[in-house]
Amino acid sequence: MMIDDHGEKLFEWVDTSPGGYVNKKQQVRRDAKTGVRGVYVTASVKKGEVLATLPWSALISGEKPGDTSFCDTIAETAREMSIVATADRHNTSSQPTSTYGPYAELLYATRDGFPLFRDDAESLLMKVVGRYLPPRPERINFHLTLWRNACGGVKGAPVVSTDPARNLQLFEHAAILVQTRAEWVLGSVSGERMAVMVPIYDMYNHRNGKYNNMQTDGTIGGKYTIRASRDIEAGEQVYNTYGQSGTWVTFNNFGFVEDYPQRWTFDLPPMYGGGSIDFLLDEVEERGQTSDTEMQQRHNTTETDMSRTALVRWNGSPPSASGIKFLVRELDRLGDIRKRYLNRYNASSGTIGSSLQQVWEYHSSLTDAISEAVQAAGGIYVPSNGSESAILTWPMGMATLCLAAFVGRLFLSLSRAQLSESKETEGTKVRKKKKKARAKTTGKR
Repeated sequence: MMIDDHGEKLFEWVDTSPGGYVNKKQQVRRDAKTGVRGVYVTASVKKGEVLATLPWSALISGEKPGDTSFCDTIAETAREMSIVATADRHNTSSQPTSTYGPYAELLYATRDGFPLFRDDAESLLMKVVGRYLPPRPERINFHLTLWRNACGGVKGAPVVSTDPARNLQLFEHAAILVQTRAEWVLGSVSGERMAVMVPIYDMYNHRNGKYNNMQTDGTIGGKYTIRASRDIEAGEQVYNTYGQSGTWVTFNNFGFVEDYPQRWTFDLPPMYGGGSIDFLLDEVEERGQTSDTEMQQRHNTTETDMSRTALVRWNGSPPSASGIKFLVRELDRLGDIRKRYLNRYNASSGTIGSSLQQVWEYHSSLTDAISEAVQAAGGIYVPSNGSESAILTWPMGMATLCLAAFVGRLFLSLSRAQLSESKETEGTKVRKKKKKARAKTTGKR
């Protein structure tokens, strides 16, 4: 881990702003390997302790609340980034500076990790999801479509650059940023809300379950406060939640695969019985604890961490035999995609956070999640070497029952055949006696 200069500069800007405050127990760090930025506490923080307070003047927003207020926020964000871009291009302090200082600079510098899949990345993602896995094709790359439909695209926006190509680039950049980072703040009137860009808030990474340890409070026109929702130990990362709709939703909406706990939902096609398979996948701290409804399964997440396990919790009933068959088929298909396209769509040739890398990470998480589900449902997935087929084996108890049933049916079939043969023999003897009697009567042999 290394200190992130952009983040620390933003913390200082907020803390020195009128009405602003940042808890000094926090530090912005960046993972040297993955490039992921996060906020960590350097000393213990108590539940309810304020992590940051931001005045309304530090938030980027439009002027009017409403469901389409994000359109104005996009325009304002694009305008501020254009100021940063101009100053950066001319490399001079004589150019106008952004009202939002380091925050606008940080937004402008954020270029990758978006849920925007084009060219090879889009082609690969379509192959990964196939005909049945989420997200469905019509949901992919929805951000720019939504901006064009709801806001009118660049035609409905103010001009922030005299260069049309540059203007479009800035607005598409802002549209993605706002839709993946903005917070909806409520007003004093019931149902009133406004989409705003909140400095620091969007630096807290996402993680659900016991890891989520912050909460927010704010109203339109007022201050915005971030607090600890539980005690946070020194060295812990501060985690926000971007929603609990599911892992594929997080990937499609925000461009990354969430860490545990994960929620997966797979809709079954009619040929596999319809319905859906819905489950939570979470870490297990202590191995060896299982129950009838929870099966602890091995889950290797990284090359260096081989001890992590995963626990499957079904939301509803476990999958039927048809459902397991569907999952096994998808596992085989995902394995075939990796063999066929890993070299062609090589994520290592791109930068950290590249779209191709994001798709391969999603492919890996899909494979892990489905494999865990198959095992937890009672089957053990054994992919064949180079073959398109797979073997679904069962625990010894199930195998014994199946073998006993097979032997019983075989014995019953043989008994019926022997009985039929015996009846046929007795009938033949009777027919021969009658035929012999008729021959004697007529003098024929």
